[in-house]
Amino acid sequence: MRRTKEDAEKTRQQLLEAANIIFRKKGYAATNLGEIAAAADLTRGAITWHFLNKQTIFRSLILDSAMDAMHRVEENLKRPVDPLEKVIGFIKDLVHDRERKHGQICLLNKLLEESPAEFEDLKEKVISTQGFIIESYKGIIREGIAAGVFRTSMDPSFIAKSFLTFFWGFFTNYPIIYCEYTDDQLVHHMTDYFSHLLQPTEKLKLKLVDSHD
Repeated sequence: MRRTKEDAEKTRQQLLEAANIIFRKKGYAATNLGEIAAAADLTRGAITWHFLNKQTIFRSLILDSAMDAMHRVEENLKRPVDPLEKVIGFIKDLVHDRERKHGQICLLNKLLEESPAEFEDLKEKVISTQGFIIESYKGIIREGIAAGVFRTSMDPSFIAKSFLTFFWGFFTNYPIIYCEYTDDQLVHHMTDYFSHLLQPTEKLKLKLVDSHD
């Protein structure tokens, strides 16, 4: 039976998802290809068809995560909406894909914890991706301040870094701390939290008045 490109990509993603779970559970050094194949319910031959070795799999996971994060931020920034809606859009995008994001963040934490020498360039990629996200959201904060949508007393750099720190912690710990909340509940509470953090008091008062009319 002839394999299509779609079949090949499906197998590749199946291997990456299985590898993500095993790497997070055992760490990079303690993981072998046989365990990844077994977790994916595939043969070792399927692994070597798609990846040269364990290092290539790990690299693919990290780079795919970094590229995905940057792409999502870029797409959100292009939306023709006001700055607060861009922040809310980012929250919705993350929360509605939280299982995958949890896996990505936990894997990045493993990389930073173990610090294998052969992955120094990957750590630099993770750091540069974080920097890209911070700079992007600094721009949104500045845009909101200039438009009178956000409080003028805020430090855009501090708020953008706090924003990243909040979500990094959220995706690391959400199965333990936030598991009782649905996606819609999380979006509601986070939107409420960041609206109060970012907006001038008088705008919030107007919103409260409107919501009671």
